[in-house]
Amino acid sequence: FDNMPELKFLFLEDNAFTGSIDSSFLASNEKLIQVDISDNRLDGEIPVHLMEFGGFQLLDLHGNALVGPMPDEFPEAPNMLFLALHDNDIEGTINPSITNLTMLFHLDLSNNTIEGDIIPELGTMRNLTYLYLGQNDFNAGQLPDSFADLTKMEEFSVKSTDRAGDLPDFIGTWKELVLLDLDDNDFGGNIPSSWGDLSNLEFLLLNDNLLIGEVPDTFEKLVKLRAAFLEGNGLEGDLAHMCKLAAFNELEGDLDGTEVLVADCDGGDITCSCCVCCDPDDPNDGNKKCNDHELITNLNPQWEFIYTRVRYDFGNETRFVDRAYLP
Repeated sequence: FDNMPELKFLFLEDNAFTGSIDSSFLASNEKLIQVDISDNRLDGEIPVHLMEFGGFQLLDLHGNALVGPMPDEFPEAPNMLFLALHDNDIEGTINPSITNLTMLFHLDLSNNTIEGDIIPELGTMRNLTYLYLGQNDFNAGQLPDSFADLTKMEEFSVKSTDRAGDLPDFIGTWKELVLLDLDDNDFGGNIPSSWGDLSNLEFLLLNDNLLIGEVPDTFEKLVKLRAAFLEGNGLEGDLAHMCKLAAFNELEGDLDGTEVLVADCDGGDITCSCCVCCDPDDPNDGNKKCNDHELITNLNPQWEFIYTRVRYDFGNETRFVDRAYLP
């Protein structure tokens, strides 16, 4: 592409391109704005130099074989909006200089081998709306208190990252939240009643933690909820207040997906008339259709849809169409 100095948009996703990315990659194409080379067979490093281009906004490299560390230093890149690096083999730690991407609203680092802490500096990136950190090798610990300031958050995943401690009350202030994925961690204690104020919440994944107590009565206010996975905890009580939600009373086969509420009500301490019931004492509970948690929650963006979500996947039988795309 050296002979294309006016190139602004490069979309080569979903092919079988091979090769190695290094500091010379597209280095002469300084007018680039968006680059999507996801789902290919490319190795090498993250081309952080592209972010130095004055108008650069979007870099999507997910689904390749990138290796090596996260960048030692992120450049000042005030126009950078979207960074997707999930499903690679990226190592190292998140450098606090990532905050130089001041306008970034979408960050997906999931399903790599990133280590170190989930740094509190991420909480200063107040434009973050989609943040996926799941399935990495972070140090065990709590979510940083600074995340309370991420009030624009719509989708948040720290699946399988050794998070611990109580579920943060501050998540109840994320009024735009649509998807919350805390699956497969060591969160304990009770579910905060303040989460019942998440009026836009559609998808809740709390399965496979150490939660106890009853599901708050305030959850009867989650009128947009379409899927909730609560199994694999020590929860108890009756979920009648959730069964009253309209979504869990719809007929099967509705256009936007089959709504589902999953809990340990087959041999557990949960009573539920509308749930898919799991047996907490049966490790081979394959016949109960419990969430297989094989797929991480993230957004595989498509430029044809202006990098918005088209559907949600949580397993082979649990898929939902974004309601914005319904007829």
